[in-house]
Amino acid sequence: MSSAEKAMKRFCIALLCVSLSCLVASAAAQQIDFPKATGVPGDAKEELRATFLELLNQQRQKQGLAPLRLAPALSRAAQAQVDDMAARRYYALTSPEGRTLADWIKEAGYREQLVTEKVFQVDRTPPALAASWSLSPEAHRQSLFNPDVEELGVGIGEYQGLPLYVFVLARSEASYLSQYTQRLFARQTARFEDLDGLRQEMLRLVNEARAARKLDPLTLDPALNTAAQGHAEEVFQALKQGRPVPGEGALVQRVKAAGYRIRRGVGESVVQGALSPEETLAALLGRSGRGTPNILGRWYTQLGLGLSFERTAEGFFVVWVQCLSRPASSTERARASEKAADPRLPSGEQAPPS
Repeated sequence: MSSAEKAMKRFCIALLCVSLSCLVASAAAQQIDFPKATGVPGDAKEELRATFLELLNQQRQKQGLAPLRLAPALSRAAQAQVDDMAARRYYALTSPEGRTLADWIKEAGYREQLVTEKVFQVDRTPPALAASWSLSPEAHRQSLFNPDVEELGVGIGEYQGLPLYVFVLARSEASYLSQYTQRLFARQTARFEDLDGLRQEMLRLVNEARAARKLDPLTLDPALNTAAQGHAEEVFQALKQGRPVPGEGALVQRVKAAGYRIRRGVGESVVQGALSPEETLAALLGRSGRGTPNILGRWYTQLGLGLSFERTAEGFFVVWVQCLSRPASSTERARASEKAADPRLPSGEQAPPS
C-alpha cells in the first residue's frame, strides 16, 4: 500500500470516529430532555408531570374535551402505587394484598367522586407516548379522554428496566357537589322564570283538587294575574325588609286597577318558601287535606297567580300569591256603570254565599 493510500485510510477512519461521536452526543442530548424514570429526582419528576399534563391537554383539546389540571394529592397517590409496584416487582392494578388505587387515594387525602387510571410501561419519550394515544382515542375514553374528569396525577418509576407511569384522573367530591348545586340552582331559576308555565301547572293542580271535591274548575284571568304579580312583589319586598305585609285590601285595589270588574270579594292566598306549584298547593290544602275557603271556595270562578323570588346563599327566597275572584256579569257591569253615573241607584251586588 502506497503512502498516499495509507494516509487516505487514516483520514477515513478519523472521519468515521468523528461521525460516531456526533451521533452519540445527539442521542445523549435527547435523553437529557426526556430522561427515563429511573432515579429521576423530585424536581425532574415535577417537570415530567407538567410535560405530560401539557401533552395530554393537547390531545384532549383535539377530542373537544376540557383541559385537566395537576392535583398534588393525586400525584402522591399515583407515585405511591408506582413505588409499591417497583419495590415489590409486580405489574398490576391490584397489589398482592388486594390494595387498589382507591387505597392510595384515601391515604393521600383526596376525596373523589369519580376516579380512573391508566398504567404505561413503555420505553418512549413523552411526546411519542402522547402521540400514540390519538391513534386509538376510544381505547382511552374511560380514562385519558374521559369527559367528566378534571384533575390529573402522575406517578413515575421503573419496572423491569422500562419506564413505568401511572396516570390517575379524577373529579373531586367537592367539585361535583359544587357543579351539581349550580345546576340545581340554574334549573330552579329557569323554572321560576317560566311564569306562564307555572300558572298553567298551578291551575291544573287547583282544578284537580276542586274536581276531587266536586267543585267547578277555575280559569286563569290576565287581570288577576297582573294584580297577583304586583302583590307578590310587594309582599316579597315587605318580608325582605321587615316591613308589615300588605293586606287583602291592597290586593283588591290592584285587581280594580288592572280593570277587573269584581262581582263581590277577592280571595288572597300567600305562600312563602315553596319551590313548586305542588309544594304551594300542599301548603294551601294543609296536612289534613282540607283547603282554605279561598282555594276551594265555591263562589270563585277565576284565578290569578303571582311569583317573586330571589336566590340566596341558602337557596331561594320565594313568595307565591294566588288571587281568586268572580267577575261581574254583563248586567251587573251595566248596573255598576249606571251607579257610577248616578250614585243614588242601588248597586244590586250580592255578597258571596257562605
